[in-house]
Amino acid sequence: MKNKSIKMTLPKTKELHGIKIVKLPVARYINALDTLENLPSVLIKLVLPEMGGLSEILKQFQTGNFDIIEKIIIQLLKTVPREFCKLLSELLCIPEERLLDADCKNALSLNDLIEIVIEFWKLNDMTDFFMNVQRFKELTAPKTANTGYKDGLRLPKV
Repeated sequence: MKNKSIKMTLPKTKELHGIKIVKLPVARYINALDTLENLPSVLIKLVLPEMGGLSEILKQFQTGNFDIIEKIIIQLLKTVPREFCKLLSELLCIPEERLLDADCKNALSLNDLIEIVIEFWKLNDMTDFFMNVQRFKELTAPKTANTGYKDGLRLPKV
């Protein structure tokens, strides 16, 4: 078990590269989960809108048509980083232009961004949350009494 007194002394916010890193409120967490849930369909629509859905794209991979496969991969390589940056922008409250505008005066470098993500992760450590969820699950699980029967049948004598 971690020493909670250390965690209590951690600041509630931290500023790094001009970005204020805060503890994630529940509403922002839910919004991020919604965004992540929709991300695959958004990517498919952005990558090859004329191709249809995921099943159609997977069929193209099965046919071995390398021209189409190359087009899909190139589009993914161009689209995924942009959408990932948009997600980080929303989650971490970073102005989108600091991540996506090449001419932005105070644009973040890749190293700056990873340092921000690491600090965000530290500040929003979810270990205790998941331990409490597990404890809650155990407390609310139906209890079965040991009656000497398994699935309604008497256990054989050993």
